[in-house]
Amino acid sequence: MKAIVLALVLFGLASSVAAQAGPASPIPSESSNEYRQLVQQALDEFERGNWDEAAGLFQQAHQVSPSARTLRGMGLSAFEGRGYVAALEHLRAALLSTVNPLTDKQRVEVEDTISRAEKYVAKLQLTVTPESAEVFVNGEPVPNSGGERLVVLDPGPVEIRASSPGHQLALRQLRMVSGAHQHLELHLAPAAATSETKVDSGSGSFPYSALGWLSVGLAGASAIGSLVAWQTREDAAKDFNRKKCRDEDMMLADKSTCDNLSGQVSSADTAIVITAVSAGVFVGAAVVFFVLDGTQGKSDTASTCAAGPGELGVQCGFSF
Repeated sequence: MKAIVLALVLFGLASSVAAQAGPASPIPSESSNEYRQLVQQALDEFERGNWDEAAGLFQQAHQVSPSARTLRGMGLSAFEGRGYVAALEHLRAALLSTVNPLTDKQRVEVEDTISRAEKYVAKLQLTVTPESAEVFVNGEPVPNSGGERLVVLDPGPVEIRASSPGHQLALRQLRMVSGAHQHLELHLAPAAATSETKVDSGSGSFPYSALGWLSVGLAGASAIGSLVAWQTREDAAKDFNRKKCRDEDMMLADKSTCDNLSGQVSSADTAIVITAVSAGVFVGAAVVFFVLDGTQGKSDTASTCAAGPGELGVQCGFSF
């Protein structure tokens, strides 16, 4: 119903094009025909509920012959498409335009729509430090007015970017709802404070940590070797006894077999001692290397600072 009413009211656009330009700026007939076609197409799209298409066609008609009527059409289309910021801009301009001005009834309708749109837009109040920082909201620059910056937005997701020479980029993302009025403080951290600074522990530092883990691995391997040697000795000792190779049984045993088993027991004993000692040495080495690595890091001091979320300001962390 609203679309039909708008179509009837705006129908005068096509029939009054000559009056819009005034006697000093006559409109060629081909431009008048183009204007009428664009307006009619815009009305058709508006009636179908294709708000973006209607707004685009009204804008094209406005470029051909700007007037209060085309501004009104753009504004009402933007309002129906929930583009409340654009609707306010166009509708306010329509009230001020003296080219083919609005009728009294149209002015009342536009003023009512403006009142409704003002309740739907969201307002974001920004306080930025330093004040000279460049601020972009949803990709659009927000000029510095010498204090707080007020941005009027359509409801939905919002991205704020702020940058300044010598400072770290600040980025915030939030969602604004209809009628919201939010205040946000952005404190840009100095660039030097956001970088991690360390006293020379880069390419010149010794890889004690790597050697420590290598020692742990070797200690484990030595311990496993010691267990294997112990098991080998136990098996050889059992065979030695089973073959009656003890002194009192030597007359019943095969001498070569006994000598072989005795050699295995002796070799296993030696292996047990070597692997056990090696495991202990590697464990000690690992402890030393890890201590040296920790001591090497103690001389370093690192600091990190960044802008905190929301209104928390700056967060800093230090390690010594």
